[in-house]
Amino acid sequence: HEVILLLLEEYNLRQNDFVTGKIFKKKIWSLIAEMDIKEIKHGYKITEIQCLSKFSELKRTYKAVKDHNNKSGNGIRSYFSHMDILLGLKLFMSSMSTVLSTGK
Repeated sequence: HEVILLLLEEYNLRQNDFVTGKIFKKKIWSLIAEMDIKEIKHGYKITEIQCLSKFSELKRTYKAVKDHNNKSGNGIRSYFSHMDILLGLKLFMSSMSTVLSTGK
């Protein structure tokens, strides 16, 4: 739990780096893996691939829960509020750009 919250915090701190493209994404994930997470992992090596994989999994789960909640109002899960803060506006903006480009 603690490592995941830290992963989300580190991602949030580097969101601009992902958007600007000035740094390769693999390098950003490597920096995230090396940060404060090492204090929590108790001797286990956490790689950039593991960070990316976990974040991708959280993102997929977030989207599924968001879609489910929009249909029924059920299904709130762990980390949802954190992911909603990180991705909520971004998903809204991408939905708006799709609507604007397709007219639907």
